[in-house]
Amino acid sequence: MKSITSALLLLALCAGSAARAQQHYTITGRINNIPNPQYLCVAANWRELEVQDSVPVVNGRFVYRGILAEPDPTLAFIFVGFRDTAHGGRYIKKMVGDCYLEKGTVKLDINGLAFRDSMHFSGTPTNVDYRMLVTQKNVFTSYMVKYLDSLGTAQVPKENRVQLSREKWAAFYSGFVKAHPASFLSLQLLGADLLRVETPEQIRNLLLTLSSKMQQTLSGIALRKQLDNTLKIRVGIAAPDFTEKDTLNNPVALSSFRGKYVLVDFWASWCHPCRAESPYLRDAYDAYKDSNFTILSVSMDNSKNAWLKAVHDDKLSWQQLSALNPLTSESANKYGIKAIPRNFLIDPTGKIIAMDLRGKDILEKLKEVL
Repeated sequence: MKSITSALLLLALCAGSAARAQQHYTITGRINNIPNPQYLCVAANWRELEVQDSVPVVNGRFVYRGILAEPDPTLAFIFVGFRDTAHGGRYIKKMVGDCYLEKGTVKLDINGLAFRDSMHFSGTPTNVDYRMLVTQKNVFTSYMVKYLDSLGTAQVPKENRVQLSREKWAAFYSGFVKAHPASFLSLQLLGADLLRVETPEQIRNLLLTLSSKMQQTLSGIALRKQLDNTLKIRVGIAAPDFTEKDTLNNPVALSSFRGKYVLVDFWASWCHPCRAESPYLRDAYDAYKDSNFTILSVSMDNSKNAWLKAVHDDKLSWQQLSALNPLTSESANKYGIKAIPRNFLIDPTGKIIAMDLRGKDILEKLKEVL
């Protein structure tokens, strides 16, 4: 699954503690193997990479100081601006890595332009853990490539390979969380990577294994509220009604489909697991569109062009909706959508009768009820 951060909730929690939350941090280090480095640039908000602050690089060294408005560590992206003598000395800025901003001093050693591979960081607890996680993840990724290749050679069906991959990654991330209950990185994994491969119930159980300090951070409180909202949506309840705009900007309400079986499918153009479900959705729609069944796809895209292109490329011929802003989407908020793909099968009376159907399970469930 691909995760969607509930930024509005976190901002609301932060507002009340802004005064006490300010934390001073420093980034120091050196740059080698980059011609004529001029500036070190920091994007302190990953949602707005174009918003950056910078300090000059003098004799290959730099010192950057800042204040965090939030008490939790913040992931930042690091850029180096330099004069490219090979191309007439024009100014170029390249992203070289990422690290966490938190109280204390972060030490960077930048040895080239290869993203992450050329930048080493240390100095604060979260960054020590982050470096360890990145190293372990690189090793595990290499293992997974060989593992999936072996499954392909053995002609294991694609659907089974996807499930086995999901289980392996779930075990990897869960293992890190269980081994580091006092790490902010464990909390980050629960709110992002693990949401792709675990259920909300499993995430909540893992959250409860973290230290009380981590659970009581703003991120921990926000995640707990997200999970509580998500778990309110379950099989057997009346499906919450919502209204979103279609591709022509016309409002469409879920309740307008009352009397039909409706699969409400949350997805996005940038979500590869979502796009992998498109063939199965087409098969289900083609098989039962004349049997009192339809699909209502709700995109979590921000870009209308990307959304419409994916609809065209994947040949999605049923009703398509999007708020073009997942943070303010009525449907995403009511259904507790924090990761995608997610879907909900609703019966003609408006009751949820199944959730998170994947692959051939969609057709099997429709055969059962239609």
